[in-house]
Amino acid sequence: MQALIKKKFAGKNTVTILQHRAQYLRNQAVNQKHFINAVLRNGIEVYNNPEHPFYEIPVVADWDFGFSKNYWDNRISLAEGFLALVHTEQPIILNLLIQQAVQQMAVGLIDLFMGYHPNIYSTNYLLRLLDCIPELPKLFTDSEEDSRLRQLISANIDMLKHKNIGQETIEDSSKLFKKAKDFYDKILVIGNKELERPEQITVRIND
Repeated sequence: MQALIKKKFAGKNTVTILQHRAQYLRNQAVNQKHFINAVLRNGIEVYNNPEHPFYEIPVVADWDFGFSKNYWDNRISLAEGFLALVHTEQPIILNLLIQQAVQQMAVGLIDLFMGYHPNIYSTNYLLRLLDCIPELPKLFTDSEEDSRLRQLISANIDMLKHKNIGQETIEDSSKLFKKAKDFYDKILVIGNKELERPEQITVRIND
């Protein structure tokens, strides 16, 4: 469907599909329910089964900032750990470690700014979701080199058993690492600043 829409509009309009069973969404935690309701309120409804329509999910609690902070801290800690392991001279291993770090950063940011936990964890899909968050810097530009690097980091890890070692270069891996590390440094500041907002609101209320 994503490919058909992109082709229909000659690449000018694209979509990122969020696919979940309705029962799964109704059983999610508070923050995920708030996210789904925001999508329903602000999104464009393409289709809603008249026999089994989907409505906003009742939520009795406010946003759980404690959960957001704990989830963010864990994702950032793992991303930092993966980046710290980048010492090998084997490009394919370097790319996989960088990929894991970027995925941890991505799911942490998506939870923090959207309250959403995707059920698809491909790197390219997560990067498309990050593009929906205007507060964030871009990990990759639209340049030809960045498109090639994005393709490298989006490779399916399950295909490792089929790859020929030697196709990737240490130069590209070094560029990927620099981009990932710069992105990490930027989003660490942005994420921690975002977490300060509910604390500031609480202080003002208590005053």
